[in-house]
Amino acid sequence: LWLAALPIAGAADLAQTPLTIAALQARIDQPVRRDGKLTIDLRDVVLDLRAENEEFGDRFYRLLQTTLQRGDTVFNLDLSHAVVKGEFDLQRLSLREPLYGDAFFPLLSDREQSQLKRDRRRLFQLRQLSRSLLLQSQTTAARIYLFRGGLTMAQTRFEGPVLASDIFFLEAVAAQGAQFEQSVDFSDSRFSQSVTLVASQFQQAARWRGCLFFNRLRWGQAIFQGPVTFQGSEFSQSAGFEQTRFQQGANFSRTTFQKNVDFGQTRWQANGSFLNSVFGGDVFLTEARFEAPISFRQSRLSQAMNLRGAMIERQLDFGDMTFGPQTRINVAGLNFDTEQGGLLGSPGQIGQVLSVPSLEGNETLLRNLVRNFRRLEQVADANRIEYMTERLRLRSLQRQLTGSNLNTASRSRLQAVGFSSEQSQTILDQRQQLSFV
Repeated sequence: LWLAALPIAGAADLAQTPLTIAALQARIDQPVRRDGKLTIDLRDVVLDLRAENEEFGDRFYRLLQTTLQRGDTVFNLDLSHAVVKGEFDLQRLSLREPLYGDAFFPLLSDREQSQLKRDRRRLFQLRQLSRSLLLQSQTTAARIYLFRGGLTMAQTRFEGPVLASDIFFLEAVAAQGAQFEQSVDFSDSRFSQSVTLVASQFQQAARWRGCLFFNRLRWGQAIFQGPVTFQGSEFSQSAGFEQTRFQQGANFSRTTFQKNVDFGQTRWQANGSFLNSVFGGDVFLTEARFEAPISFRQSRLSQAMNLRGAMIERQLDFGDMTFGPQTRINVAGLNFDTEQGGLLGSPGQIGQVLSVPSLEGNETLLRNLVRNFRRLEQVADANRIEYMTERLRLRSLQRQLTGSNLNTASRSRLQAVGFSSEQSQTILDQRQQLSFV
């Protein structure tokens, strides 16, 4: 046991190595090649950027920014297993993009160039508005930054706030298992490649307002202990939030999901809002647990939503939603208490999109849904659920009938599915001469 503990102790000592300017310069001068790309290796260090260490912080940002964002060579930055003390400002490691000119367009794809032009136009309009309102302080904040290389922060611990707003990340961002002890702000940033924050932990407010994710987003098993906002963000590819826990308010209002989004096995311990959001693909909420009210009001759902095995302890609100012609919401195995929890939706509309595949195992759910809509005085929706229940019962009976093989069934089985005694005898006689097909 003592021998087995030696490598762990050595790793802990390495992780507590303070980064000096001399060590930083040495790592800049000797980049490593990881996954085929040149990387500035700052793993397993303590990076002290606190206010009392201001001189070191200024030199750190100046040296690293010059290396990362200048010249023709693109470097990735690896901060895995590091401890970052004080405020970490990614803008100071990025290249400021002027509001005019095409000097950096060769670094961008056609889609990124189009987005950058739109961002410039938006910032220019904000500047004009600020000037007209004599708000000079707002004009100086309107900037765009480019972060050229990839950023890796696996199991990194940030003890201070992280500032990363208005940045165009051209390569992948990965922070598996990272810990953010203070606030995080990525508002209005753009991500050209994949973003991975699996099992990351946010202890304070996390702001991802107005972000644009061009590629896949993986956020499974994350924990948001503070409030989180994705308001106005857009996900161009699939997004995975499976097994994520939201302990405080989660704001996804006016968010656009162009592809599938997975919220399976998520836990919502405080209010969640998808107000005015757009879902272009399927939405997975399988086995999710809603301990507080969740609102999808005025959202648009084009494809299917899966609530199989979910639990509603308060209210799930689908009021004033717009559904596609083929939209179905699978509620098989949905568990909710009609006294405290409930399913809300526009009268005469919500009952038409709810669906369960079979009657078996869903009898209690269907009764609760009828009771839920009658309590809300939505008679049409309650009748729709009752009609669906009878159709499922008929389908079950049909399966019992067609599931019997006339060439092998016994007399008692034939009579059990509905044939008379004479009909059963006729079938037995007939199949002795010629099999049924």
